[in-house]
Amino acid sequence: MDIQLTEPQQMLKRTARALLQKECPVDKVRALESDPSGYDPSLWRLMAGQGWLGWAFPAEYGGAGGDFFDLALLMEEMGYAAAPSPFLASVAMGGMAVLGMGSHEQKSSLLPRVASGELVLSLAYLEGECRPDHFTTQTIAENDDGGFVLNGQKLLVPFATSAHKILCLASADGKPLLLILDPHSPGVTLRPMASDSGESLCELNLHNVQVGVDSVLGQPESHSNVLPGVIAKAAALRCAQIVGACERVLDITVDYVKRRVQFGRPIGAFQSVQHHVADIYRDLHMCRLLSYQACWNISEGLPFDAPLFQAQIKVMRAAPTITRLAHQVVGGVGYYKEFPLELLTRRVTAWAASLGTPDTIARRLADALWV
Repeated sequence: MDIQLTEPQQMLKRTARALLQKECPVDKVRALESDPSGYDPSLWRLMAGQGWLGWAFPAEYGGAGGDFFDLALLMEEMGYAAAPSPFLASVAMGGMAVLGMGSHEQKSSLLPRVASGELVLSLAYLEGECRPDHFTTQTIAENDDGGFVLNGQKLLVPFATSAHKILCLASADGKPLLLILDPHSPGVTLRPMASDSGESLCELNLHNVQVGVDSVLGQPESHSNVLPGVIAKAAALRCAQIVGACERVLDITVDYVKRRVQFGRPIGAFQSVQHHVADIYRDLHMCRLLSYQACWNISEGLPFDAPLFQAQIKVMRAAPTITRLAHQVVGGVGYYKEFPLELLTRRVTAWAASLGTPDTIARRLADALWV
């Protein structure tokens, strides 16, 4: 892999950073944490206007025909800005699920509207222990006059209160089924869940919810094969998002140690502080290298299980360490609401936890190495 970004890729990152720095300041991010929608529709429209929401969709479905690695660069910049948006839920999870499993009619109906920002999708598949690699479900879809009746519960559904459609994983006769659900249907109840990140998460309860047979996404036999790949690719993008947030943590820390004077000189002149900053820098770039490798393999159509597991393990272990070291350097001011480090720490901690646990991923990596 050539880790040097091409000029178009560098331009994409510069454009994204400039737009998000202007349109997504820390004060707005904090305000949106108490907003029921969880994101700024005007910023969402700007992102759609830049082509980001349809970047990886084919042109026939309203997209730009870009590659997956470019999505990772966009997610990295969104992480840097701590930008609250349903990009991962609507584009990387919902949109990619439709692209991978949907019929031509469903793709033609849904994806252009996702790309334009008109339609927000979400994916509801987590239950019980909320393991991101666990695809069995207790949500039941019973056959009923050519359609289905849904009963069950989903947890940690991202941006469900803002979603126009929710892709819901259910079990029909013991087989997984992904259904396109209208969140306003009778029997659907959404309950906001507390989140350390401050982002919009919901509990989805289904009680005798009736859906038509046309709500089934594509061919049911593809669901057990495609859905794990969609979640894995979303995990790779999450790693890139965390890398972006950690880069912002590094920049904040370096700026602080240059300006904060103690004993007549900047605290960055002290060796112990320098060591902490060096450790942050080292871990950040290891996380970036492994995340880029995983995303590049996905983009090139190469095997990506082992590279992704390596990236997840490194990010899950290093990201909390990066924020902890930054707080040690900055001190008590790092927990002030007026200082962005507190916001980024919550984001990084929650995002890293959403990847699973290092031990679980390590077991999966070991299994992949034995194949």
